[in-house]
Amino acid sequence: MDLASVRLPLYVALWLFSFLLFCFTAARLHYTLNLSKNDPLNGGVRFYDPIVVELLVCSLLALGAAPFVYVFMIIPKSNALKKPSLISLHLVHRVVSHPWLEFPRSMVEPIALSILSFLWIVGCGDSSAIWGNLSWCSEFQPCRILSAMIAFAWLGWVCILGLQLLYLIAWVQARRGMMAGNLGTASYPPMRERDLPVPSSPTSQV
Repeated sequence: MDLASVRLPLYVALWLFSFLLFCFTAARLHYTLNLSKNDPLNGGVRFYDPIVVELLVCSLLALGAAPFVYVFMIIPKSNALKKPSLISLHLVHRVVSHPWLEFPRSMVEPIALSILSFLWIVGCGDSSAIWGNLSWCSEFQPCRILSAMIAFAWLGWVCILGLQLLYLIAWVQARRGMMAGNLGTASYPPMRERDLPVPSSPTSQV
């Protein structure tokens, strides 16, 4: 099974949720940084929420990392390059195969996903702790923006977690394939010349 094609929907969903998270965090920052003096929030004093800035950074990192990881690290190793409809992706394969770009590409995806997962779970946890239940003000637009921001933050983290699990499955399958290949090609130690049976000399008949 080609796990690259299975991971594609998750990368697309992560990119979409990251874009929506970026929109809602930007809307929240625009609101808090442009409060009117008559606004009851914070007495009309302009401010910003550090956790919203953190989620904004998370969304920007995921928007850049998701296409990079999939196109440059997964597609060149997948069977999708053999399809005529994706013939243009051969150019990507040639670029990332350049000697100047030689590095352990197998480590790029888990490292990127681990960093994103840590940053996103911090943002999701803190924002949920601060604005866990906003049902009492759901009729106001700022509360609806916060609720949507938290929801898409959690959805993005779920996508990242799913991608980590799929990478782990692919890694286990690769290890099993390597072990099976080693066992299949294993042979007994060559016999030394002195261990070979000595043919008996023919006896002369009288």
